[in-house]
Amino acid sequence: MDRNLFHRLLRALAARSRATSAARFSTSKRRTRFSARGSTWPIRVTPAERHRLTLLAKPLGAALSPHTVPYIRSPIRRAWLQSVVPKFPPRLGGSLCVLGLLLVASCGEAPTPLGHGYTRKGEHVHFEGGGSTGADGGTRIDKPSEANIKGFQDALGRTLPLCTNPDVASFEALSEEYCRDRNKVYYKWISPGRFLMIELPGADVASFRALSLVFAVDVSSVWYMDQPIAGSDPRSFVIIDDRIGKDRNHVYFSGERAAQFDAASFRHLGSGYFADKDGVYWGTDSVAGADLETFEVLDNSFVAKDKDRVYRSGQVLDSFDAATTKLLLHDPYGYQFTSDRNGVYVNGLKFLHADPADFTMRDNRCGVGSGYLFFVDVWHSTPITLYRENGGLVAETILYERETGRGLAIVRADLTEGGMQNVELSPPPGAEAAGSVPAWQMDLFRRLDLASSLREKARTYLP
Repeated sequence: MDRNLFHRLLRALAARSRATSAARFSTSKRRTRFSARGSTWPIRVTPAERHRLTLLAKPLGAALSPHTVPYIRSPIRRAWLQSVVPKFPPRLGGSLCVLGLLLVASCGEAPTPLGHGYTRKGEHVHFEGGGSTGADGGTRIDKPSEANIKGFQDALGRTLPLCTNPDVASFEALSEEYCRDRNKVYYKWISPGRFLMIELPGADVASFRALSLVFAVDVSSVWYMDQPIAGSDPRSFVIIDDRIGKDRNHVYFSGERAAQFDAASFRHLGSGYFADKDGVYWGTDSVAGADLETFEVLDNSFVAKDKDRVYRSGQVLDSFDAATTKLLLHDPYGYQFTSDRNGVYVNGLKFLHADPADFTMRDNRCGVGSGYLFFVDVWHSTPITLYRENGGLVAETILYERETGRGLAIVRADLTEGGMQNVELSPPPGAEAAGSVPAWQMDLFRRLDLASSLREKARTYLP
């Protein structure tokens, strides 16, 4: 390879471009030929010159088009050129192309995407899908900072086998978390803004497969994150839910064997509900008294029912009528609007004045009916009823004892621009006197942000 000859030829072409620019740009037809195309800048060369450039450029990593015009194709180099070219008139396009080719020659091979956020750069592998190794914002997988290593090891409570000397040529991204090369398997621990690549000692490279974000298998084991699950059978293993799986012998929750389940009949019903031949479960806890034959999860929410009862997060809602219970809304924040023949509820807590026959959801925070607005305060999923009275706005709710769900008192207040005013307590339904209400519950009800949200909803939905 004659690098000097390559550079001399490029310099000669650039000089010719500058010397003849006036003649070349004298007509619109020729101007089109030499102007920028999209984000690339060509320079015209003769066939002989193209042949010589091609022969000389290949060993240097430069790429020439088959149409006698060299182009800068890498997005990185193109972005660099875009930041430079506007400073110069179009006639210098050829010179900038020369500069780009020199950049190609000096930088070597372009980065190679490996999938799932991984990139091969020269002799190293980087993860550029988010976060850093803590080493000055670095992304090289085998070069974490000492602080990053300590942070992960302290959080996990154990020493981690760090990724060292990965074989770059054979490196393969199986998923964002699991990777391998011809010698080792790797797992990527993540934390906000940080990641740490570690090795999986004992993993069989040839048979290793990623199944999900947290599950993988090889010839001898099921892996949960970076640990093999003792006694697992990879040949019969199936994923049941995000962090739950089973094989022919056992059920596993977050990599731990859950011995209370019958593996053969274990299945996911929806949300956090599961079942086997012996009963219904919320997570790993049995739902006492649930009727397996009629049990159903309402729209993959926390709410379920059978022929006799209604449940939320596995707990019985005693006051609900199972036959007429409906799910009105399941929100990702973790609250649900439901109704039965007796009323409308949020997380099992009843709205005052709500008629289920005349209730309509308006958005994910409120519904309306019979001149009332029904709003959930997401701080503690408190059901608040709002209505107009004597030209003003009134807010009411039942404050409940959190441990038992027993109503303590009805709290009523005038909703003004200055917040909740004239707060009064009265007995809850079925009680002769108001109970003792904790100060923190009253403070939550008096919040200015809650008052502002209620006024905004009233302007929109309460005429």
